[in-house]
Amino acid sequence: MLKKNPKLTTDGIGIVREGNRIYIAGNQDESHYYAVAELLRRRGCRWYLPTEFGQCIPEEATLTVGDIDDTGKTEFQLRNMMRPDRSGMPNCGHAPGGYTGDAPGSKGTFNFPFTASETA
Repeated sequence: MLKKNPKLTTDGIGIVREGNRIYIAGNQDESHYYAVAELLRRRGCRWYLPTEFGQCIPEEATLTVGDIDDTGKTEFQLRNMMRPDRSGMPNCGHAPGGYTGDAPGSKGTFNFPFTASETA
């Protein structure tokens, strides 16, 4: 069951091909967008800077899609410098504040000495 007003959310996506159909979905509003962006990224689209100047969108006369039915977990881990042979993914994401409440100089979840050696 999902928590009401969670501090961390899940961003799961699914991309599945069945014959000539591609199904994409996310488990929440932003994740639907992430699923579309991931499919476009797999097709070679890149966004380097805001505005049309910073995007690279390949032009193709015909859209062909090969095998896309994979979880992508191993590739995600490797691209983010995580070791795929370890069991499990990191569980804290980008929210270290929950682990630093007792750090010297901490003034709350979002106000702590992030670079201090005592925090580490």
